[in-house]
Amino acid sequence: MSWPGEEWKVGLPSRALRAIAEVEQRLERLQKERQQKQVQLDTLEAMMHKQRQKVIAGAVGQGARTWQEHLPLAFRNQAV
Repeated sequence: MSWPGEEWKVGLPSRALRAIAEVEQRLERLQKERQQKQVQLDTLEAMMHKQRQKVIAGAVGQGARTWQEHLPLAFRNQAV
């Protein structure tokens, strides 16, 4: 990550510059990991929504009084 204006580093000891570089590299790596995990989360949420729509459509097609009747018990209170 490059900070706006790198001049604040001028004059720092080499040990401090190495430590700053390590922290910046770690920050970049963690930001990439977070972005990847967000993509995974978004994908899983989309898959869950699609699956929920299939369950709803199937329940309606089977003549259920409510579509929640076809959800597993663990998901009945969470249904949207």
